[in-house]
Amino acid sequence: MSSDYSFGFWSCFSDLGICCKVAWCPCFAVGSAVAEANNTGKFDSGCCFFTCCCNGLTCIPAYSIRKKVQENYNIKEDDVTTLAAAVCCTTCSITQDMREMKKRRVDQHVVLNKHGNWC
Repeated sequence: MSSDYSFGFWSCFSDLGICCKVAWCPCFAVGSAVAEANNTGKFDSGCCFFTCCCNGLTCIPAYSIRKKVQENYNIKEDDVTTLAAAVCCTTCSITQDMREMKKRRVDQHVVLNKHGNWC
C-alpha cells in the first residue's frame, strides 16, 4: 500500500530545528539524512564532504535521499516531481525528508513499545 508524505512540501518552517540545520549546515544535514535513509546509523562523511565542496550541487544528494525515503516508506511520487523538488527547492526537499524519517522513527518506536518488543 502506497502512502504520501506526512508533511506538506512547503511546511518546512513547522520544524525550525530541522529547517535551520538544513538551511545553515546543509553538509551536516545531508550526512545525517543519508545515514538515516540508508539505515546505517553512521554519519555519512562522504556526502557531507561532497556537499561542502560542491555547495551548488546539493540537489544531487537531496534527490538520492528523497528516492531512498520514498523507497523505505513506500511513498509514491513521480520522478519529475522528485527531481523538481530536489533541484528547485533543495532545502524544502531535505527538510521534508528529514521530518518524514523522524516521524516514522517515532511511530515505529510507539508501535514496538505498544507490543512490548522494544524498550
